[in-house]
Amino acid sequence: MAEVTKQSSASSPEKQRDGQHAVMPTYGRIDLTFTHGEGSWLYDDKGEAYLDFTCGIAVNNLGHNHPHLTKALTEQVGKL
Repeated sequence: MAEVTKQSSASSPEKQRDGQHAVMPTYGRIDLTFTHGEGSWLYDDKGEAYLDFTCGIAVNNLGHNHPHLTKALTEQVGKL
């Protein structure tokens, strides 16, 4: 039988900053920081563009920063 080890509930500041304390190690992580998106494109903090051709996990593919969607969501948030 495999040995089960208990991990400390305390997270290091480094883990808290990059979200490791809240994400199970199910998927590989890459060192990218996206700063904004436009349509099907995401841009990182170095100015590199990446084509976002997948929907991801538990999300839909509405694109990024579409002006009509942004306007509708902003109006709705203002009502609530």
